Amino acid sequence: MNVARVEGLRQHLRNHPQDVDEMEHLATLYMANESYDAALGPLARALQLDPHRRSLWAELDTALRHLGRQRMSDEELVLRALDFRAKLRS
Repeated sequence: MNVARVEGLRQHLRNHPQDVDEMEHLATLYMANESYDAALGPLARALQLDPHRRSLWAELDTALRHLGRQRMSDEELVLRALDFRAKLRS
C-alpha cells in the first residue's frame, strides 16, 4: 500500500472533513490493497454526508462482500463514521 498517499489523503481530510470525493478515494485505495475493513470508516462517513451517492453504496457492498458479510446495520454505519472522524483528529 502506498502509505504516503494514504497519509496525504488523511491529512487532506483533517483539513477538509466534508470532502466526500476524497473519502471515497481513500476507501478505494484501501480496497485496492485488500484492506476492506479499513475502507468501511471513510465509506460510512461519506455516506453520512452524501447518502444518495450510488458509488458509495456500491463500494460499501463490495467491501462487505469481501469481508463475508451481506449488510451493515445503520447503527454500525454510524459507529464506523464516528470512529473514522475520531481517528482523523488524532
